[in-house]
Amino acid sequence: MLQLMTYLSSRNNDERGAVAIEYALLALLVAVALAAAFTTLEGAISTALGAVGTALGAAAN
Repeated sequence: MLQLMTYLSSRNNDERGAVAIEYALLALLVAVALAAAFTTLEGAISTALGAVGTALGAAAN
């Protein structure tokens, strides 16, 4: 009986699963924030890269 109580007590104090879930939620939050930022900045990035491409094309001629 003592071994069972020791085993159950040790399992009760094990927080590895909770920490893993917290890290997973944090990674999900970062991924959502990056997706939102990329979606918001998509037009500006496209315009900037288009301008660079145009300038390089003009310089090549």
